[in-house]
Amino acid sequence: PVDNILLAEYNAKNASSYQIAGKGEAVTKLATQTVYSMRKFNGSEYTFESISKGLLSVGICDYMKVGANYLDIYSGSNITTEGADWKLSRQNVSINDYKAEAGTMPSDIYPYIISDKTVLSSTDVVYDDGKELYTFTLHLDPILSVLLYYKQVKRSGGLEGDPEFEYVTLNVTIDENWNFVCTDFEEKYTALKFGLKNNCVGSLHATYMFENEVTLPIAV
Repeated sequence: PVDNILLAEYNAKNASSYQIAGKGEAVTKLATQTVYSMRKFNGSEYTFESISKGLLSVGICDYMKVGANYLDIYSGSNITTEGADWKLSRQNVSINDYKAEAGTMPSDIYPYIISDKTVLSSTDVVYDDGKELYTFTLHLDPILSVLLYYKQVKRSGGLEGDPEFEYVTLNVTIDENWNFVCTDFEEKYTALKFGLKNNCVGSLHATYMFENEVTLPIAV
């Protein structure tokens, strides 16, 4: 399973273009937040939209050119569950400063660190003859696998402290050419919001499209 997901990641990063759309929710005792993300690559530019809507609505869109050593960050207004009006809020943010704040990069295919050292257990790879697809599940180390991702969760959720993860599960579907078809993330963490610590269960279903025409959400 680890080899298969790394091969799929390699293929994705070498694609001429892609769109990765994620839809899910983050559920606590206080409220349920809808979660939406969209990663786009048009061959020369990346964008990453992250929207959390509910008791508190947060919308962020990050923009980066291939080979650039800086990013531009856009803030959202008129936020909906799957979109926002984007306005440039911070320009020429260095990659080091961005990583310190957001953890993962707009060019990352998925937010977790996945390797033999971060996978606690996995299922066998199962082939579906009817759909001609392969599926498998990875149970990730809730500390090592999120060393970058926890910053993204804190930022996109507008949290007041670092989230502490209890478990992370990743269900993966790929085709016979090691292309991602879809992934399902399931995770549980403690989130500090409004001065209170709450257990949060998050889920996200991501679908992948490669080698297609991509329109960026912002006009550069």
